Amino acid sequence: MTRRDADPAGTTAEHLFHPAVAGDPYPYYARLREAGGAVYSPELDAWLVSTHQDVSAAFRNHDVLSSAPPGGSPDGARFLLNSDPPEHTALRRTVNRFFDAKTVRDLESRVREVTDELVDRLLAASHAGRADLVRDIAGPLPITIIAEMLGVPAERHGDFKRWSDATIGGLDMPPRDIAVATWEMNRFFADTVAARTRTPGEDLISRLTLCEDLTDTERQAFCTLLLIAGNETTTNLITNLCLALLEHPEQAERVRADRTLIGPAVEEALRFDAPVQAVWRLTLAECDIGATRVPEGARVLLLQGSANRDPDRFPDPDRFLPGRSTREHLGFGTGIHFCLGTQLARLEARVVLETLLDRVAELTIAGRVERILPHAPTPRAGGRRPRVRRHPVVRGLHRLPVHAVGS
Repeated sequence: MTRRDADPAGTTAEHLFHPAVAGDPYPYYARLREAGGAVYSPELDAWLVSTHQDVSAAFRNHDVLSSAPPGGSPDGARFLLNSDPPEHTALRRTVNRFFDAKTVRDLESRVREVTDELVDRLLAASHAGRADLVRDIAGPLPITIIAEMLGVPAERHGDFKRWSDATIGGLDMPPRDIAVATWEMNRFFADTVAARTRTPGEDLISRLTLCEDLTDTERQAFCTLLLIAGNETTTNLITNLCLALLEHPEQAERVRADRTLIGPAVEEALRFDAPVQAVWRLTLAECDIGATRVPEGARVLLLQGSANRDPDRFPDPDRFLPGRSTREHLGFGTGIHFCLGTQLARLEARVVLETLLDRVAELTIAGRVERILPHAPTPRAGGRRPRVRRHPVVRGLHRLPVHAVGS
């Protein structure tokens, strides 16, 4: 059966980017899961997949549910996020070694050093009544680490953050600023790739220039991917983790009393409030998703955030419970597109939580928390089907004002 004519989830009244849903999508996800299979949303012109079983299976069905845009890249370049095997397999192999376990272990001392400096900043800002976990820790830590890995000078770290925001959809940025930021980023990476080709160093961009099977356009695309993978997702993971603990003080006390729960708390945050809530796919052929027949050429939105709250997989899913079994959560996706920077993101989140527990005796919310909200669809000319930005639905915070008291 199809769900195009039925509307079991109330999608004609609201949709994923509707203001009533964007702040707290989880009740909406629950209605989608009750409907089962794939539910067609006319507002998004997309089929929404919501149960853990269906989302997990769809992630792995890359032969039919494609990540690649129709017709491929206009310039013929290969891009990791928007590619299918065999191109994806070759590209992934090229950069996997940059984020392997040894590389990440070697970064831990630097992550701890930067985190200590940022906690100093947080405590000083709190003394002045203006501490913000996003601005003072969660934002600058991932930017600093990935910029240093790429060999980018410290004075450009602010530009990196602005470029990253523009790339994931221009959060709260005017269209002209998005265009300018994108041009600046592309120009910077093009110039840097050319410079490292002439004079290689020890940084990641230099290592990319030594990959002879990549074009310069593909090297630049990898730089953009590494910027986002090493920054935006981790920033949102850290803020979502900290907010969950601040809003569940009894669980925060459990973690403070039992440090073996720090790693599980990170995993529970990835399940409970994943930094990436959904990804797009395109059907290459008619296919069944659950009991729903989805046509060829359809856009499909795999709702990781919903799958992670599926009670058939995670009992009592709307409770934040560090230490529960989070095996098979989809906070980083699954299958061939499993997040490239997973180990680095986990390390940074773990170190932040360890350092806060070691150095901050009291941490409380001290103002209005501001969420990043996804863009609403923009109607097409003539009032036809909406045009939707094709970017993952991110979930994180603009502001998390806190009061912090040092130990």
